[in-house]
Amino acid sequence: MEERDEDDEEFCGVYMVVKQAKIIFVNANLRTSRKHFTIAHELGHHYLGHPLQNGAIICDSDSVFGKNKPEQEKEADYFAACFLMPENLVKRKRTEFFNDCPKQTTLFPADQQLEQQHQLQRYLSDYFEVSMEAMGYRLDELKLG
Repeated sequence: MEERDEDDEEFCGVYMVVKQAKIIFVNANLRTSRKHFTIAHELGHHYLGHPLQNGAIICDSDSVFGKNKPEQEKEADYFAACFLMPENLVKRKRTEFFNDCPKQTTLFPADQQLEQQHQLQRYLSDYFEVSMEAMGYRLDELKLG
């Protein structure tokens, strides 16, 4: 794995094979939490056996965040989410959060619930060292959001 100082914020990461060497490049300008997800995503391409195009799979912001994300990008995202945020550990840390969270009463229970969900997402994203967005997707996918 190597970080590349790329001014292009569109570039996230690359998985490539050169002879027998398997290499992951990640944009050094990404936030640390984003780098973690990108590296795990690129590992997903490798372990899922996704076909390379000209010896590489290049992940730019369009393939990562675009509306018509290719299936292999979705699969690599799911691999990264499971790798970085294992279901059993997410559930255990969520339970710990609610056990330690003081019970509050307000006149606006819906607002309280939204705030508590935001605090949970922040707590878990800090624990797993992933972005709030990645943690939100994982909670939704596990039907814990």
